[in-house]
Amino acid sequence: MIDIHSHILYGIDDGAKTLEDSEAIIKSAIKNKVSAIFLTPHYILESKFMTPNNEKKDILQALEKKFSDKIKLYLGNEIYINNEIEELIKKGEIHPLGDSNYLLVELPVYNEYPDLEKYLFHLQDSGYKVIIAHPERYFYFKNDIKKVIELCEQGIYFQGNYMSLYNIYSRSTRKLFIKLLMHHCYTFMASDIHSPHQKYYSKIKDAEEKVRQVVGKKYTDDIFFNNAAKIISGEEIKIEFKEKISIFDRIRGNI
Repeated sequence: MIDIHSHILYGIDDGAKTLEDSEAIIKSAIKNKVSAIFLTPHYILESKFMTPNNEKKDILQALEKKFSDKIKLYLGNEIYINNEIEELIKKGEIHPLGDSNYLLVELPVYNEYPDLEKYLFHLQDSGYKVIIAHPERYFYFKNDIKKVIELCEQGIYFQGNYMSLYNIYSRSTRKLFIKLLMHHCYTFMASDIHSPHQKYYSKIKDAEEKVRQVVGKKYTDDIFFNNAAKIISGEEIKIEFKEKISIFDRIRGNI
């Protein structure tokens, strides 16, 4: 697996608290055959989660020095949506995923961001590729899955938290997660891990098998590994959206 969403940089956000925490999470990733991780601390404008890139890079370099022969680490951010994203990138306050033009964007959980589609399409027009983090957790998507499908059709990418399979958020989150899987709305799977006490990486193999039961091997391999590898290599990533779900898809989705 390549994990594009994690909170491993210690002391930056609500994720890892100490160097020992960061190291423990990375060791678990290595043990469970994760080949690369994007370290994506929260960036929330006008909050305590606004650490500039130079501080993040210092921590990243210390972790790379210890683990560079075992796993690749890349800097990024989980950017809470705001209308200053382009300017914050120019200022070096926030970071796309690695050296790419992919942005991992978090949305409000309860209330839809005003003119969401218009702003996402503006970011696209400015040359960025937008990945919406864990759509299965947003209430307005739970109430209207068509909103996600329409964004997929317009080239917006989506990243699912594979731990949604295990009801760690809610049953409604798991239900939407499976529906989005069946529609092939996800382009990436990720852990969204925050703490060494969360044994998320040990669940990868089981999660892959469960997802494979629903959508088959090729799509599973793409969303757990191949598409994320293309972020690193700079290759084009195609959205494999599936508009209609057959009765056989629904049967397979009963996991």
